[in-house]
Amino acid sequence: MKVVILPHPHREEACRLAERIIDYVTSRNIEGRLYEDWPEEIREDFDVGIVIGGDGTLLRASKLLSPLGIPILGIKVGGLGFLLDIVPEDYEFAVDKLLNRDYHIEKRGTLEVVVESEDMIKGKFLAINDAVVSKGTFARMLEITLFVNDRLVARYPADGIIVSTPTGSTAYSLSAGGPIVSPNLDCILVTPICPHSLFLRPLLLNPKDTIEIVVGEKHEEVMLTVDGQVGLHLDTEDRVRVSFSNIQCKLIRLSEDSDFFNTLREKLHWGEGIGDA
Repeated sequence: MKVVILPHPHREEACRLAERIIDYVTSRNIEGRLYEDWPEEIREDFDVGIVIGGDGTLLRASKLLSPLGIPILGIKVGGLGFLLDIVPEDYEFAVDKLLNRDYHIEKRGTLEVVVESEDMIKGKFLAINDAVVSKGTFARMLEITLFVNDRLVARYPADGIIVSTPTGSTAYSLSAGGPIVSPNLDCILVTPICPHSLFLRPLLLNPKDTIEIVVGEKHEEVMLTVDGQVGLHLDTEDRVRVSFSNIQCKLIRLSEDSDFFNTLREKLHWGEGIGDA
C-alpha cells in the first residue's frame, strides 16, 4: 500500500499530526509521502490519501485526489467537520484499519462547471460542494436567467444562485434555505439566493440535466465561486454550465455507525432539548 498525507499547510496541529502519521506508516513498512506544501497536481500512484484539517481542507484535497480515483480518509482538526469523522487521537487505530483494508468507501457525486464566454471556454472546474454565482459588494441585485437542458426555466432578480451536489446541500445551500439531501442520491440542487419573488424555490434535478446560468445585465461585480475556494469574475453574457461529473469523491469510512443522519444529529444538534418519552 502507498499512502499520501495532505495536512492543512497553515495549521500547526495538522502538520504535527501528519509527521506522527508518516512515522507510524513507515514503521509498518508502508510507503508514505507527506506533502506539507501542497502540489498543484499529484503525479504519483497512491492507494489511499489521508487528509488532516477541516472540510475546506478535504474539499481542496479532493480536487487533487478524486480525478485519480484515490479514496480519502479525513482526520478532523478544527472546523465543523461534516465530511471528516476521525479525531486526531484515533490516528493509529485509523491507520491500522487502512492497512488491514478494514473500511468501506462512500462515493459522493461531483459537478463539472464550465464558463463559456462567446465561443471560448473561460474556465473549467470540479465542484465537490457547489458552484455559486453571486453579486459583489454592491447592493443592486442580479438579473439571472436559468436554463435546464437549454430550456428556459425562469428569469428573476436575486443576490445569486447556488448549484450544489447532495454533499453541498449542508453548506451554502442550507444557509440560503435549500433542503438537506441525502448524499447517497445522485441529483443536482439549484437554490436561489434571496430571490425577489415569493414563488421561487429550490429545484432538485436529475443528474443527467445540464444547468445554464446567464447574468444578463451589466453589473460591476459578478463572481463564480467553486466550493468557496476558487473564484472567477463573470462578464455580461458569460454562460455558466453545470452538469454532473463522471468523477466521484471517494470517502473512506471506518465504521458503519458513521452515517449521514448521525452526522446531522451531531453537527446540527437535531433532537436536543426533547425530553424522554
